[in-house]
Amino acid sequence: KKVKSPDDLVLVDAGAEWRGYTADITRTFPAGGKFEARRKAIYEAVLDVQVRAIAEMKAGANWQMVGARAKMNTVQNLIDLGLVKGNAQDAVMAGVSSLFLPHSLGHLLGLQVHDVGPGGPVPDTLRPGHVVTCEPGIYFVDGLLQPAYEDSYLKDFLVRDEIERFKEVGGVRIEDNIAITEDGAENLTTVAKTVEDIEAIMAA
Repeated sequence: KKVKSPDDLVLVDAGAEWRGYTADITRTFPAGGKFEARRKAIYEAVLDVQVRAIAEMKAGANWQMVGARAKMNTVQNLIDLGLVKGNAQDAVMAGVSSLFLPHSLGHLLGLQVHDVGPGGPVPDTLRPGHVVTCEPGIYFVDGLLQPAYEDSYLKDFLVRDEIERFKEVGGVRIEDNIAITEDGAENLTTVAKTVEDIEAIMAA
């Protein structure tokens, strides 16, 4: 998709390889160097979900629960922004989170960008030595939203006018690579990701 306005967001999902091991990092930034209000609101909602999820990523943590709470936090943030209504838990159970976050929270990294171990994309329990992406997002996808507006159950959770007002945002994803250690986790990704840091870099 071509950039048409300085307000448009650019999403870069980049990979790298070092000594046979892979990295997978995503950053989203404004084409013109400064976040427009709606785009800033969605960006900070996604960053909030990521920061909270990373704080939970440590040895012994249940990955499915980390992902479930990320979905809940995503929906709660959308409620706070006025795009979704009702109770966050009820909305998640109805499938609202999948309308805006249609992928899982992350995947293993290793010799492949999407490494798969015996337990699948990410084992249920995080262990020291695992390297896992944490990549929440919020996207506005017509193919998901339009049918939901007509769904007898989902439509009651959606504030259509506000969603349509935010649709120009397109989508935001923020992805870091997290190494699980014996005593917690280390974020291997050092690329700037706060609104303030991104705008400062683009203004330099």
